[in-house]
Amino acid sequence: MSESNLQVKDLAGVELGSQVCPYDDRDVMLYALAIGAKASELDLVYEKRLRTLPTFLLTLGLWAVWSAGSLGAYDPALTLHVGQKLRMRSKAPTNGELNITANIGAVWDKGTAALVEVNVSSEVFDAMYTIFVPGAGNFGGERGQRSDSALADGPPDVLGSFKTSEVQPALYRLTGDRHPVHIDPGAANALGFEKPIMHGLCTLGSSVLEIARVSGTDPTSLHELTARLSAPVYPGAAVSIEAWESSSNFYFTASDGGGVTALSGTLSFA
Repeated sequence: MSESNLQVKDLAGVELGSQVCPYDDRDVMLYALAIGAKASELDLVYEKRLRTLPTFLLTLGLWAVWSAGSLGAYDPALTLHVGQKLRMRSKAPTNGELNITANIGAVWDKGTAALVEVNVSSEVFDAMYTIFVPGAGNFGGERGQRSDSALADGPPDVLGSFKTSEVQPALYRLTGDRHPVHIDPGAANALGFEKPIMHGLCTLGSSVLEIARVSGTDPTSLHELTARLSAPVYPGAAVSIEAWESSSNFYFTASDGGGVTALSGTLSFA
């Protein structure tokens, strides 16, 4: 089947090839600053003490998301990133290059939309990006299972917060995610937003960093995470974090100033 005839329902199992993704300490430090690392957090922003935040690696796999969108089955400018998984295989170096392979996994029929799962793998990490494609459902496919939500038991063990900034999406775009919904008012309006929104991966990275700060955990020791990105955060909003801990595993939520849950999930530190 030619790419021009591809439909979303045909994408499951499509191989996206591989790409060598180089990076250096400047990329690692830029990412840390873009998600809100402080100048005093020298392990994250100073080359002489630098360690790599695992969530940085998610920026390296984004080429696969764009590659999936370029197959012609849907318009990537009209999609949204609604889910993320990450599992570390080993510590990430502060510079080097990773050979990343990718494929499209499951495609789920959600009725009015489809969910496309893009998988990437390397010697350092594995990840899955879940992409929401509006108007691409009702093709008779399986709906998929609802994400299991860990139950918060009692009051949260971690309470934190961070303030986003108006310029943060413009800065975070420099890490590689140049989806127009984060910078172009027209693109944001076309997707039903009043103005450009924060990158979900930026809010996720900031949330993981805040949980590590408040719990006294090394943020570079993140081992695994699963997150559902359920609502937008607008630049300038304050984000509140609640997390429940069990043996270095956390169930967490991140909510905007209006109390709307923007993302939730689980994470563990090594």
